[in-house]
Amino acid sequence: MGRTKHSERGPVLIAIIALKFLKGAFFLATTAALFFFQKDPSSRWLLRLAEKADGDPRLRLTAHLFRDLSRNFQLHFSAIVAACLIAGIALATEGTLLLLGYTWAPWVTIFLTGVWMFATTDLIDVGIYHLITAAALILIPVTRGRLRLGYIAGMVVLIVAQFVHTHFVIKPDDYAHLDPVNKIYTALYGVWLVGTGLITLFRGNGEEGGPLTKLMAYSAILVWVLGAAAGRWIAFQ
Repeated sequence: MGRTKHSERGPVLIAIIALKFLKGAFFLATTAALFFFQKDPSSRWLLRLAEKADGDPRLRLTAHLFRDLSRNFQLHFSAIVAACLIAGIALATEGTLLLLGYTWAPWVTIFLTGVWMFATTDLIDVGIYHLITAAALILIPVTRGRLRLGYIAGMVVLIVAQFVHTHFVIKPDDYAHLDPVNKIYTALYGVWLVGTGLITLFRGNGEEGGPLTKLMAYSAILVWVLGAAAGRWIAFQ
């Protein structure tokens, strides 16, 4: 089910599979290089490049960039290595599943695993609101008629209720009470979005495709949003 036969693969899909493996190999090779090169040598090498660039006024911006990279290596070296490793494994897995014919599985699996890790990790879990915002915006154009009006009205009610609750009912600096309340509203957003999304998946299968096609499209978009948000918050941590 959901598997593509070898004979159905066109040159575009074959090129995508090849690029997945190439990008996966690149990230895994970068992980190995950084692991063996270590933090201090990497930072010193970038600083040496910055010092060489300082000699040419035309490379002033390049020197500044190398210094910023050196500082980021010092502060977030472990996160950078972990991000490269995760990206390499994810891309290799995606390429393998595409090669086997499961064109939908990588997006859905990576997306659901990423959501679980993102939502359950301390200090970065607040970044899940990036994903909620993206999903909320995606559902506006894909809903139709009364469903769209009801969906938007429900989101407005939740947003206003959360704002009033966390700014007037509870003091903004009362974190002991704010955190549980915000988690409740996050769960409510999730229920509202998932519920609306399920309705759009199974309502009408015309030119827009069936539930599996729509689910693959939603996941493909949100995977990249999730990756960008996770990278930002992992670095913050």
